[in-house]
Amino acid sequence: MRLLPRLGDETHKDPSRTTSYGSTINVASSKNVHQNNNYRDGDGDEETDTPFSFLAAQGSSQQKPFLERMDSNSTHHSQLSTLLESVKFAHETEITTSNRGAAGSLVSVTQQQQHIPLVGGATVLSEVINITKNLLGAGVLSLSGGMALFTDQSLTAVTTGTLWIMLQAAMFGYFAIVIAKVCHMTDSRTIRECWERTLGRDYAVAIVVVIGLNPCQGTLAYSAILSQTFQSLCASLGLHLSYLKSLFFVTLVALVPLCLMKNIHALAPFSVLGTASVVLTAVGMVWRCVDGTYRAPDGLYYQDLSDEMRPHFGTRQEMGSYKIMPFLCMIFEAYVMHYNSPRFYMELRDRSIGRFAKCIGGSFGLSAFIYLTIALAGFLTFGSNSDNYILNNYSPRDPVATACRILIGISVLTIYPIAFIGFRDSILDAFEVPIEHQTPRYLNNLTLIMLSLITLTATFVTDLGMINAVGGGTIAVAMVAIFPYLMFQKAVAQQQQQQQ
Repeated sequence: MRLLPRLGDETHKDPSRTTSYGSTINVASSKNVHQNNNYRDGDGDEETDTPFSFLAAQGSSQQKPFLERMDSNSTHHSQLSTLLESVKFAHETEITTSNRGAAGSLVSVTQQQQHIPLVGGATVLSEVINITKNLLGAGVLSLSGGMALFTDQSLTAVTTGTLWIMLQAAMFGYFAIVIAKVCHMTDSRTIRECWERTLGRDYAVAIVVVIGLNPCQGTLAYSAILSQTFQSLCASLGLHLSYLKSLFFVTLVALVPLCLMKNIHALAPFSVLGTASVVLTAVGMVWRCVDGTYRAPDGLYYQDLSDEMRPHFGTRQEMGSYKIMPFLCMIFEAYVMHYNSPRFYMELRDRSIGRFAKCIGGSFGLSAFIYLTIALAGFLTFGSNSDNYILNNYSPRDPVATACRILIGISVLTIYPIAFIGFRDSILDAFEVPIEHQTPRYLNNLTLIMLSLITLTATFVTDLGMINAVGGGTIAVAMVAIFPYLMFQKAVAQQQQQQQ
């Protein structure tokens, strides 16, 4: 088998895998092996109703074949189950969740051993939905505040915001396709495999550090969101807490127990709340934008707001100055899902670069529409006084805003430990901590230390917009533009050398 497949190849052949028993197997490409029990032989011909058996008996002095066809169908399902459970893949992948952290995209960035399908079964529509879920998150609520940094004119905000949000959707979507091309050319299934097969293992720590910094930024943004959300909810009940008291209360009562959970993946199904909460929040913001309840001077909730939170519009426009850069960096961070591009590509049925491009176009286009709706609804309601966490602008007496805060708070609370574990696992991976040293006590102590450092940082870094802008200007640029370019350039050079 050639090392580098041609770009036109649509069948993704699979290298040998090493089992947990030390045996080596060649897994042939198959369609719906779990459902139809089919497999393809080395020539690509399909054979049906072919069970396998695991014959590596313990204590045997002679190594037996790992895969062997059985004539009896009675033990098919149990033997196939034993086979699938015994195979441990040697590559690493990132766990996909439905939400991202600081930027508004999936949050889940961790390297853990996890099965990636040899032959994908996802349709284009399901891929569009899953990638959109990966992109959307609570961090998008900072975009209105980003607009307020460079203008207080409604027309300027609409035109400039639409231009940059759509333009960057196209640009970042393109780089997601570039990563899929690298996967195709190098027969890789994860972003780290792409890096190691193009740029080598010597610099693999770079990709580990960047992937680890993404959930680190996410947890910091989540701490800011949770503390400000809890503070606003308490104000709705007539209780006035400071930011620090709210932060420490949320950390001690909720975050510490959640991050110390043994079965953290039990929270993964609740991550879908993140997508639902963002969409419902967008609907609520549009509602309040058009119903006039915050309009000066006689809006129903106008008098509830302090002067710095009340709507304000003028004639200032500074699109050509440096003040627009934070807004652009916030958009950078909002479109980061590229660490999961290999996974989405591998999961696509009848995968090809053309079909994957349709998935990226649909998901990035849908996400751009939701981002633009939230950014403009917030800005057209509050103008230059739009806060970097836009829900802070709304009155504590507003039931719509209160419902949005509850939804965002619950979704972030369930996603926080998933993002935190991703950050912790990246630290363990970067420092190459042996698995035998990762005892429950060791992990618990590390969790408490890291959570304390994150909370300490959150006491000084409270601006969600700044967190997103810094992450977008550093982590997002490296992950989305620099790394894909370097890997693709090297993959093309390797392919040309192979052809020669």
